[in-house]
Amino acid sequence: MKIFRSIRATLTISFVAVLLMSVVSLGIMGLYLADLHLKAVYMRELKISAENVRENVEAFIERKKDLVNRIAEGHEFHDYTGTSPDHILLEYLGIYHSDFPVISYINREGFEEVKIIHDESSRDLNDYGGSEFFQKFFWSPNELIIERLWSLNLNASVISISTAKHIDDKFVGILRVEIPAGMLSEYIKKYKVGKSGFVSLIDEGGYVVASSQKEFNSENRSVPWQMISGLNSLEQDYSRGTLLGIDSLYAYTFYKQMGWTVLVALPYSEIRLI
Repeated sequence: MKIFRSIRATLTISFVAVLLMSVVSLGIMGLYLADLHLKAVYMRELKISAENVRENVEAFIERKKDLVNRIAEGHEFHDYTGTSPDHILLEYLGIYHSDFPVISYINREGFEEVKIIHDESSRDLNDYGGSEFFQKFFWSPNELIIERLWSLNLNASVISISTAKHIDDKFVGILRVEIPAGMLSEYIKKYKVGKSGFVSLIDEGGYVVASSQKEFNSENRSVPWQMISGLNSLEQDYSRGTLLGIDSLYAYTFYKQMGWTVLVALPYSEIRLI
């Protein structure tokens, strides 16, 4: 009888152990599946966020382009001949100083006749006559040319928008403005990504154009984007990797007109269950 009791007790213990192991295994599997589901949800949300940022940055740039065209259409601009009083054009361009910290008029010889920096008239005028920048406008009348460059006017990285105005095949002049990259950085800061996620715009060379992460907004014109290598060669539009030494989920999309990548990243620690 004792033998049978011992066997029964052993079987009972084994059964309970198997049952507990099954429950634990199911619990772990459930957490694992929940973790996978949560990751998929966050990936989808990051991708949606990247698309939203791209659309809004694109709209921001388009509004600036439209404003440049409207300014160039003003009679104060296209009636200016170089012999006209400077103050008329200065007052006209000065209206837009909050939109463009640097705004200038360039004449048919490529010389900057009028320039406003932070609502102040500047006599630090440039001669673009022999530059590649100036030559472009003979092939692109009334078109907008957008460049990302380092501004000596602001000592900062900027997006420059310029248009050469022609009326009845007559060259009127070039309107040129500068938008600090920092203005774009401030604009994209409104997009919150978890507690410590961030949004960045990266150009084709892998350099930061603007970022909601303060340390990436350096005044150095050649700060490389070292967090991701070969971003443009990736086939997927989201992934998991190490950014700034932190295990992160990130999604990205492309702003083709500017040649920029919009990157949205979130530390994996903010979403993982196990």
